[in-house]
Amino acid sequence: MIDIRDMEILNALSQHGHFQRAADACGISQPAFSTRLRKLEKKLGAPLVRRGNKYVGLTSEGEIALVWARRILQDAKGLRQDVAAARDGLTGRVT
Repeated sequence: MIDIRDMEILNALSQHGHFQRAADACGISQPAFSTRLRKLEKKLGAPLVRRGNKYVGLTSEGEIALVWARRILQDAKGLRQDVAAARDGLTGRVT
């Protein structure tokens, strides 16, 4: 099963363009980050990242996965906001 954390990892790598900086942004070690990314690639059955001695970029499959990851992350954010609004009631200032 693919989870939201997998989507956060892929998105962070795209944003930071560097494995260590992306891992730091996700609050995990670089080896754990890389392991998680490889497991995601295995789950999807396709390489997502072009690798050399360093991060080179996303593959075409990785670009597709990134579009979905961002959509999923945005939906998850909306879900959290809607639940918070239902729990706490609407807040703000009407003008």
